[in-house]
Amino acid sequence: MVAFRMFMVLVIMTIVAPASIQCLVDLMERIVEDLPALFHSIKTSPYWGVSPRNFPHLAESSTAEPSVDQHCFAELGCLVTDAAFYHPRYRPYNLQPESREVINVVYIIYSREDPKGLLVPALGIQKLYISSFRPNRKTKILLHGYLSSRDSSWMMTFADVLLHAADYNVILVDWTDGSLGLYEQSVANARVVGLEVAYLVNWLRDNTGHQPQDVHLICYSLGAHVCGYAGERVSGLGRITGLDPAGPSFQHLPPSVRLDPTDALFVDVIHTDTSPFSWFGGYGMTETCGHLDFFPNNGRNQPGCEPPVTRWLQNSNFSLMSNAVENALVCNHMRSILLFINSIVSQCPYTAFSCQSYNHYKQGKCFSCGEDGTRCASMGLYADTWPGRGQVGLKLYLTTGPADNLCSES
Repeated sequence: MVAFRMFMVLVIMTIVAPASIQCLVDLMERIVEDLPALFHSIKTSPYWGVSPRNFPHLAESSTAEPSVDQHCFAELGCLVTDAAFYHPRYRPYNLQPESREVINVVYIIYSREDPKGLLVPALGIQKLYISSFRPNRKTKILLHGYLSSRDSSWMMTFADVLLHAADYNVILVDWTDGSLGLYEQSVANARVVGLEVAYLVNWLRDNTGHQPQDVHLICYSLGAHVCGYAGERVSGLGRITGLDPAGPSFQHLPPSVRLDPTDALFVDVIHTDTSPFSWFGGYGMTETCGHLDFFPNNGRNQPGCEPPVTRWLQNSNFSLMSNAVENALVCNHMRSILLFINSIVSQCPYTAFSCQSYNHYKQGKCFSCGEDGTRCASMGLYADTWPGRGQVGLKLYLTTGPADNLCSES
């Protein structure tokens, strides 16, 4: 079960990193609260009691039809959970989303005039009027994923480097209360957060004149699908960048369930953790879900992300063992974040090439941008300079180095 594996990930991290004990306590409290909803969802699933050996048959036939479930959230609109959100193997059940009050989305508005930021509750969005937001600037919106929050160091770093790069509005979306608990509950809550973000972008359009085409959503892991849900509700949204979109509960499901190229005028995706899902990684999607899908180092086994045993054999220091476990659990997954940030702060072009396969790329058969320049693109902030608009699902490969030397020319 995905929830159990995710829970064990945090337990292991707590053992080697005592500072995570409070996080573990908070998570356990939320899991206890979520368990009744999980059991109800399992028992009401159309696949309750079905033997795994029948999965292929059920996937091809339509003998098990789930009932349509609808939930409405005032001015945000309604969510419908239909057959598209069920799969006998990859998503056999769906929890009901929690209320807006429980999920408690908060926006933090940053700008060069206000680098400390202003907190604006989604339920009190009018407070945005007194923030430093300016409709004449382009806007970057950052979203975290499962078991994360606005206090994650990478989110603050991301905001800082964006403000240093250009005069943007930068908005951090904090949905910690909706992402802490059972993974399956967070998956359901992600749809509500998508409604909140869509409402924010449309509210800015209607009340400040800020155009959706000037909005860029940058979204990590489960947050990438939040952005997909938001894009469904915003006409003419400029761009979505998916940073290693979450695979569990989304892999092999229809586009309406996950991030896909129709969710914005331009969707670019960086895949860094596409190994088979386990306690020690494989949290990302292998399927393409954008106009451009980048697979650095084939999208798995990122340089410097050694498994724990390798790191332990190299070092007996306990603090280094802690780093080894942390690296094994999320290093590949989070490499997508580091690569995007580095595309902003460094001069590395991060040129990636379209190729039939990663093996062909490694054999040097694909180092050409083509006559019209559409067979290559820059991974990261400047991916939107790609001249091949209109193409969908283009897989591009490149080689990168370890965290302390990400840029690689081969």
